[in-house]
Amino acid sequence: MIELTAAAGLPRPEIEDKHGFVTIRFRPDGLIPRYVHFKLSRRHRAILALLAAQGPLALREIMKMMPDDAMATPDKRRMQKELQELQTLRLIECWGYGPGARWERT
Repeated sequence: MIELTAAAGLPRPEIEDKHGFVTIRFRPDGLIPRYVHFKLSRRHRAILALLAAQGPLALREIMKMMPDDAMATPDKRRMQKELQELQTLRLIECWGYGPGARWERT
């Protein structure tokens, strides 16, 4: 199994043998899904990629760092809505409130 995941370019699975039971965990590493229960937009995927690469960021930092190919940078309200959509899907989390709030990948 380890060889297969390595050949596919995936992270190594965690194998745990405890009390006669074997548990294998496959943890995503920077995985950015295209579909959840609806199709993620290019901007959603750009936000996920940005947070995976940069770590926790404030809203103003996300808006500044959005790549050009993620369509035009939206206004603040639209960006907040898209972040909340990703949070509802449990793909990102928000820590703090107001201008100091930080968004990060889960």
